[in-house]
Amino acid sequence: MKKWILMFLLLAGCLFWLLHDPAPSEEEVVGLYTGTHNGYWDRVELSKDHKFTQILKTPKGETMKSTGTWELTHKALDMRDYIFFIDEQVEGSGDKPIKTSLTFTAYREMLIRDWGTGFYRLSQQKK
Repeated sequence: MKKWILMFLLLAGCLFWLLHDPAPSEEEVVGLYTGTHNGYWDRVELSKDHKFTQILKTPKGETMKSTGTWELTHKALDMRDYIFFIDEQVEGSGDKPIKTSLTFTAYREMLIRDWGTGFYRLSQQKK
């Protein structure tokens, strides 16, 4: 009987460890991120001073640049003046990237923008 209790506690501990995903700290989210989607190439660098720079390359070869600010609240990473390019997510974009405010979910080493029928991921590059 003791053996079963010990195994249960061990499995419960492992399950808790796997499911427990604490929010990353500001230090952990600072860095360089890249992502691609439908021919777009996106590069975003988050700085310690809560500013970011973005370089977006379009499928037509155009390069767009933006700077803005970011704020982390638990796992919600808000970016102001981010150039977003997924038209099904940006009302009135008409296939043209627009500057907007967006919220990503911050995880260790990635940022996710999820809209239910799809998602976009920015992966943090190793330092």
